[in-house]
Amino acid sequence: MAYLYNNVRYPFWDEEAAAASLETLDALIREVPIYLLECRADEEAVRITRDAIFDAEA
Repeated sequence: MAYLYNNVRYPFWDEEAAAASLETLDALIREVPIYLLECRADEEAVRITRDAIFDAEA
């Protein structure tokens, strides 16, 4: 959550727009799978990533 939250800009000067932004972020988090990937350059890392992404769609 912290990684995603820190990369979204909110119009805090407009309370209604800020609330709408947070609601949109909440919906995004609930509906879209989010992964934190750390760099590891080997075949096992590729398999783990592939399985996590494509098996989730099955």
